[in-house]
Amino acid sequence: IYGIDENGDFVCGKSTKYNIISVPDENGRSVSTDLFEYIGDRKVVDIAASGNALALVLDDGEIVVSGMKEPQPQLPEGENALTVSGGTRHFVLTTDQGRVYAWGQNYRNQCEIPEALTKEDAVDRVYASGFQNYAYKDGKFVDCWGLKGYIMGTDDMGRDVFNRIMNGGKMTMTVGAVAVIVSTIIGILIGCISGYFGGAVDMLLMRLTEIFLSIPSLLLIILLQAILGKAGVLSISLVIGVTGWTSMAKVVRSEVRRLRNSEYVLASRCMGAGFFHVLLRHLAPNFFSSIMFMVVMNVRSAIAAESTLSFIGLGLPLEIISWGSMLSLSEKALLSEAWWIILIPGAFLVATMLCVTSIGNWLRGESGQKSGNL
Repeated sequence: IYGIDENGDFVCGKSTKYNIISVPDENGRSVSTDLFEYIGDRKVVDIAASGNALALVLDDGEIVVSGMKEPQPQLPEGENALTVSGGTRHFVLTTDQGRVYAWGQNYRNQCEIPEALTKEDAVDRVYASGFQNYAYKDGKFVDCWGLKGYIMGTDDMGRDVFNRIMNGGKMTMTVGAVAVIVSTIIGILIGCISGYFGGAVDMLLMRLTEIFLSIPSLLLIILLQAILGKAGVLSISLVIGVTGWTSMAKVVRSEVRRLRNSEYVLASRCMGAGFFHVLLRHLAPNFFSSIMFMVVMNVRSAIAAESTLSFIGLGLPLEIISWGSMLSLSEKALLSEAWWIILIPGAFLVATMLCVTSIGNWLRGESGQKSGNL
């Protein structure tokens, strides 16, 4: 933490991150020097910070910046810095002649100053927020520039909902994909072992599957998540995947029982082929098209499970953006009448579920058509 004490002296806490600055020497080359040595006996009249830099206005009108790579403005001879304000990645400066200067990152147009504000005696104070600037003259609002708003609004903390929807969608789909990979592998292995060997193995595995089917999946997910402890992307994906294999196993078992007495399977076994060889070379290629519908449907179920867990506060933490974690803010949104915080991620979630369902129905139709042709 950096600040100004009651005597106007520049002070800092434990951090020394911005104590080294670059200043031009007599030849115009940048050299590094200690910030406190450079200030010397001069006083600091204003101070501001962005997300990655520090700016000071000294009593002789000089502006000193530490931590920012973008070049700071060079004031004309006789014009001195008066006040400075910092946004997320930019600074805005006013001078004793009433002009405005801005520098730093400009991807929200926050450094593109309106022409009227570059003239003498245009303003006496400018305030910078995240990506906006607000100019005042004699206590009255003059102009603003920079980010004009967000296409889908902001949440209760001022974060861009559209940006969170895009990044949260990637996280939600990642959890769904990883969970389905886990559940598909478990389901195929258990279903193949049960259908291939039959007998006591089949009975044991099917009774285990029925036990899992009898337990509500959400309750089982919550139990496993409580055992694992702190939620993360991998843990949530594994928990959802471990609890979503039962239907897949029963379908695979029935397909393997149908295929295990086929001539090519029997011939392979007679030649000494092992279980995994028969599974990978003969069984899986023949039942894979039959389970594609279930694979896609499991993606939908995994997405719904992740969103439900995050909604009730047992899923991904709030610092990891997902559609479920966005929906977990619903109570605050309803109390503040900020309906878009719930409606927009909810609409994207419903649309995604409908799209996944449509893909699954199409795959089932394609699979049925191929079976009919055969």
